[in-house]
Amino acid sequence: MGMVVELVEAKHQLYQLLSEGKLDEVQQRALELMSVYPQDRDLEEILATVRFWMHRQEYFLLQDDATGGEELFQEWWKYEHFRQENHYTSLKVYQAMRYFVFSRLVDILVELYQLSPVPRRDVLVMLGEVFLTLGMVERAIETLEYALSLGKSEEDVSLYVLLGNAYVEAGQEDMASVMYNDALYVNPPMVEIEKISYPPLQKLIELIASHGVKRELIGEWLAVYAFVHGALKHKRELSSRAHYELKQRILMLEQTIKYDKKALDVLLPRLINSYLWLLDYYLYQAKAKNNARALATKIVQVVDKGVTVPQVRDHLLERFVQVFAQMEKILAR
Repeated sequence: MGMVVELVEAKHQLYQLLSEGKLDEVQQRALELMSVYPQDRDLEEILATVRFWMHRQEYFLLQDDATGGEELFQEWWKYEHFRQENHYTSLKVYQAMRYFVFSRLVDILVELYQLSPVPRRDVLVMLGEVFLTLGMVERAIETLEYALSLGKSEEDVSLYVLLGNAYVEAGQEDMASVMYNDALYVNPPMVEIEKISYPPLQKLIELIASHGVKRELIGEWLAVYAFVHGALKHKRELSSRAHYELKQRILMLEQTIKYDKKALDVLLPRLINSYLWLLDYYLYQAKAKNNARALATKIVQVVDKGVTVPQVRDHLLERFVQVFAQMEKILAR
């Protein structure tokens, strides 16, 4: 019994040293313990982790003002793969190493940002992700929102997803809904669905896959499924210019689908999602009841005639009929 307690305490000390980045000391102590407990799986993982990172210690320092921090981020994802590949499962080892690596990332990215003569959005996005990983949710939101305020583009999809995840952690699901909807509207093919942490969306991703949708098209359908299931209830308010651009987008998608049937599988869910944005505008901004009713009818017709996957078509038709019936009750008041 005494040896078991001694081993537990020794491991606790190793985890603490790992979180401080004292790799040499961890290796020395772990090797000593392995001589007594050669079959201990935790000690084996500790040693493997130390060896992995000892070969990468140069990344713990700011190397290059153009890409500094990015290399360490990349090495972390390699470490994730390394753990999976070797079936390492110790949560304590993982958490201790993550704390050290991401604490170093914070230091590097803050220094990098301070050295830059102009605000660097890429650094802010990485820093926001690091804050979120460390559980510093408010700082993550503040950092990512500032990054977003520096300008928007179709490349901001990962930023919207990160902000969605951050707002979920903060318990602000309305804001999370806005961010996820932005990501799935702006550039759905670029959305890394596995990085979405919101449980209702994770369940819908599984449901869409079970309906026979190809993996690469799940992101295209996610916003549509989220609408009919009530998972994403809030969209960003549209400016006059954004409303005009939305209508132009719809015209372009309708024309492309009409003359290029090969693009149907990709563009049809994108068109339906665009209709849903316009519907949201009619309902909550323009207060255009008749326009909303006409568009709801059109959406059902497009789903019925255009969706080629039977399970997707049948599921969406059933759901849309229910949602629009409820909408009609509200409009009739």
